[in-house]
Amino acid sequence: MNWLFLGISIGTILYLASVIVGFLDDHRESREKIEQTEIDIKRLEHQFAESEKARTEAENRTAKLEEEALKFEQEASELHAKIANAMPSKEKGAGS
Repeated sequence: MNWLFLGISIGTILYLASVIVGFLDDHRESREKIEQTEIDIKRLEHQFAESEKARTEAENRTAKLEEEALKFEQEASELHAKIANAMPSKEKGAGS
């Protein structure tokens, strides 16, 4: 009877030890995956910040270029009007 109790006790202890070792292995693997995921998240956040900065700069450049284009269009219209006013018209030429 003592041998049976001793065998069951040893078997139970070995089973619990294998469960604990399995848990520790799973925990270690999960921790490594979590650490890698955190590294990936930080890298993606950095990339997002860089792309956001580049997007903002591109929007600013686009706004400046549109502003310059409008200014040049206005200057071209003013020059066109000056040229048209400076050219002799048919009415002026007929009256001379």
